[in-house]
Amino acid sequence: MLALLFGAAGSAPANGIQGIQGVAEPPTSFERFVLHDCSPCVREVHTVGVLPVQPLKVTVFPRMAAVQMIRAGQISFEVLRAYQLGRAARQRLALRVTLWVANAGEMFRMATGLLDGDDVRFLGDTIAEISRTIPIALAPGGESVEMGFSSGSLRMGVVHLRGETVGYAQAGDIPTLILRDLWEVPSTLYFSPDQLPALADMIGQGETKLWTLRRGN
Repeated sequence: MLALLFGAAGSAPANGIQGIQGVAEPPTSFERFVLHDCSPCVREVHTVGVLPVQPLKVTVFPRMAAVQMIRAGQISFEVLRAYQLGRAARQRLALRVTLWVANAGEMFRMATGLLDGDDVRFLGDTIAEISRTIPIALAPGGESVEMGFSSGSLRMGVVHLRGETVGYAQAGDIPTLILRDLWEVPSTLYFSPDQLPALADMIGQGETKLWTLRRGN
C-alpha cells in the first residue's frame, strides 16, 4: 500500500493543535519525521505476516487477565516506510505491530504499536533470548517474575506467576504501561510461551524486509 500526502512541513495537524505545552511528542523517530519533516510525503505499507494466538487455560492469574487469556487472537506485522517525494534517500522505517482479538468469529483490532526500524533486530534478539532462558531465569522461583522488551509504543515479554508462565504483547504509552500491573492493562494480548520462537521468527522477517528497503530494493 502506498499513500502520497501533501502539506506544509511543520503545519498544524488535523486537530489544529500545535506547539501546546504539555502535548507529548510521538515516541518514535518515524512518527516525528512524518509529522514534522516529511512533506510532500510518500508512505508505504509492506505486509510481513500474522501470528495466530490460541486461547490459554490458566488458573492463577487475576480475573481480568484470565478473561483475556481465554480469547483467541492474532498479532500482525507490517513494515512502514516514509520519505519525501523526490528524495527517497531521506526516509524513515518502522515496524507496526497490531494486536487483534476474536469475538463472535471475527477479529477486532485491540491496539497498535510502532517500533523504529533500528530497534527491530534488538526486539527479535530479545524475544529469542527470553525463549532460550525461561527455564533458567525462573528456576530460583519468586512469586512473580517478568522479562520483557519495551520501546516506541510496543512492549513484549513473558510473565511468570505462581508456577504459570504466559507471553504477552502490549501497545500504547510505554511509561503508563510499565507503571501498571500487567493484568491491569485491558489492551494486552496473551499467548503461550511456546510461541516465542515463532514470534522471534516473525520479527526476523520484518527485519529482513527493513534491510531490503534500506538497500533501496
